[in-house]
Amino acid sequence: MAKKILKCYNIDENGIEGVFMKAFRIDNFIFLLLLALSFFACNNADFNKGVRYQQEGEYDKAINSYNKSIKNNQNVALSQKNLGDIYLLRNDCRKGFECYVSSIEANPGLVLGYVLKFISDSNNTLRQTAIEYLPKVKNEEARKNMIAKLALMLKSDKLHEKIDALDLIANLGCEGESVFEDIVYLLKDDNPVVKQKALSVMPLLQDCVVKYDAVKHIVSVVQTDSNELVKLAAIDCLGNLNFNGRTALPVLFDIVESDNNFSRTASKAIDNIGRTDREHVKELKKYLSSSRNSVKIKILNILSNMKQDANDMVPYIIPMLKDGNSEIRELARTTLRNIGTASKESIPDLVLLLKNQEYEIRLMSLTELTDLGKDAVSALPSIEALLKDSNENVRKYAEYAISQINK
Repeated sequence: MAKKILKCYNIDENGIEGVFMKAFRIDNFIFLLLLALSFFACNNADFNKGVRYQQEGEYDKAINSYNKSIKNNQNVALSQKNLGDIYLLRNDCRKGFECYVSSIEANPGLVLGYVLKFISDSNNTLRQTAIEYLPKVKNEEARKNMIAKLALMLKSDKLHEKIDALDLIANLGCEGESVFEDIVYLLKDDNPVVKQKALSVMPLLQDCVVKYDAVKHIVSVVQTDSNELVKLAAIDCLGNLNFNGRTALPVLFDIVESDNNFSRTASKAIDNIGRTDREHVKELKKYLSSSRNSVKIKILNILSNMKQDANDMVPYIIPMLKDGNSEIRELARTTLRNIGTASKESIPDLVLLLKNQEYEIRLMSLTELTDLGKDAVSALPSIEALLKDSNENVRKYAEYAISQINK
């Protein structure tokens, strides 16, 4: 009988043990699977309770269950997301987004797309809370995904999406680099509000401004935009860039000298920038002879702040020691003291000053050339000519200068 059964199932006698073993393994697998599912259900009991309570509107109980689930490291990302939903239903946006941020940190792939939708929500409170809280996310993957979303929003036809994207990029900091070109492009947007917002973001992304030489684009807005509010925003922007706005100083000084509606804002921007660098310092030379004392004072303050980096400008400051304004004369002296010795590059200009009709200026030029020592050897013929100068002090100092330079 047994042989017939085996033959019916096409099993030989030697294989009977394998059949029973196989059956045992299948039953054992099913048992273990059921055990695992039972354990999983048990292990997620708090989370499951939270879901049930949430569906039934028992929000306090749901919050309690989700917090237990998080404490026991069960479904943390989804628990935090659900908590966020509950708090938003209760109009507690800040608490809700605290939970959303925690959820994104735990698993950005699970909830980030859902939370990013709040950036363009029609509810202003939700939008602004999202803009405030999303930059708190530290997860690199999540932050990259946010930037990708914001890049699309910057190209949106909806005004509020562009503005909200700019706000969030500003809060994210220089991680906005990948979309910085899009921000620069918005400086030409048809809507003046968008342009003003893009300009307000620039000082918060200074690394990008420097890397992509964006100051020239801001200056272009100052020079060409017909909207007064946009122009004022651009001037403010240059000032808020501080030292990074230094290449715009000539444009800002031109505005101050023109004495128009933008002069006061430009003057404030100059004060904020405070100084320039050696590469651009000579661009300010012409303003030392400005007809406006306020402009001269600002230039002298900039040069004084630069100290030795402004030593190419010494020959142009020296004549200001004879300025008709006592404040400018005193400031010129202070500036020369702060700068110290003139540069080697300024020797030709110092030589020209040796022919100035004011003996004090000839003396000052001699002083600077003397301090340069051997570097000023090319000036010796002009200094030797002063040995016959009409002023005794000039003659004596010319003799001393020659001795020092020839050492």
